[in-house]
Amino acid sequence: EAWGEYAPRNLAWPVAYPKGRAPEWENPVAVSRARFHIWLTQRWNRSHAAAIREHDQGHPLMSEYYRLPLDGIDLPLTLDDLDVSDIGYFNPPDHDLETLPLAIRWSDQRLRGKGVCLGEYGVKTHPAWLRERGGRGYHVARTDGEQAQLAVAVAHYGLGMGASKVQNWCLRDSQTRVFPWGLFYPNAPLPKPWAYVHRNLSLVWRHFTLAPEQPTLAVCVPTAIRIGNHHRIGFDAPQQAFASLLDIHADFATIQDANLDDLPATVRTLVYPAAMAVADADFAELMKWVRGGANLLVTGSLAYDGHRRGERHGRLLELCG
Repeated sequence: EAWGEYAPRNLAWPVAYPKGRAPEWENPVAVSRARFHIWLTQRWNRSHAAAIREHDQGHPLMSEYYRLPLDGIDLPLTLDDLDVSDIGYFNPPDHDLETLPLAIRWSDQRLRGKGVCLGEYGVKTHPAWLRERGGRGYHVARTDGEQAQLAVAVAHYGLGMGASKVQNWCLRDSQTRVFPWGLFYPNAPLPKPWAYVHRNLSLVWRHFTLAPEQPTLAVCVPTAIRIGNHHRIGFDAPQQAFASLLDIHADFATIQDANLDDLPATVRTLVYPAAMAVADADFAELMKWVRGGANLLVTGSLAYDGHRRGERHGRLLELCG
């Protein structure tokens, strides 16, 4: 009944689950599948967090996510049972330095009380990975200078944007398979040139004691738009907002629209891009915050609810008067 015209017509048992690949943005089958994938990831996190907590009540828990959402492996939507937001960071050489701060901001859940960090990063320098020899994507050989430059960027952006730690992958190159982006060469404890960069920055950063500041500006990241077809809109639009704000050196925090009740009172301006599918409870929290006298910049159409149904036409009137 919920799927309407998208539901299978012949309900003989066993019922084949619809492929749900019809590209329509409002396709409820695609929304249902995405919600199920998210539930699976949440169940995984809940299970392993509970198992660890049986033996360790003190240490923060984290599980490394991909830099980009992938099906139900969407960090902000599935982080509830973990303490730290943790991503691996890899990108091609013409994008890695540019998109690094965007990746940190995307995974930044500090307004929810979750730390943020880079769980792994690294690049290859061995000539076997040159483009003319088949290197592609981020599996491309860099120069020693480019490798060191990435280490400097990761350490500086990590420190300046609130990361609790960064770590590379891995300590040394594997002796049994080709995965050459360790700090040490294989077979012998001989450090590569960038190992000294990584080590020295770690030593220098120990002399800093950072005092957190309460934000006055935040970007509200849409959630329901990432659950279903064309989910990349819910990732690309906030990334553009991050890039624009970083370009003018604006300091800002991030918050999911599903977590607006965690928004601190110090935030007086909220940028809400691609608000194209907003759950009723999230809109109610947004209105409560706006009625408190804060400033909201919103793009998209608030007429669509959390299930992508265009049935909330009174929202814009309620918001703007």
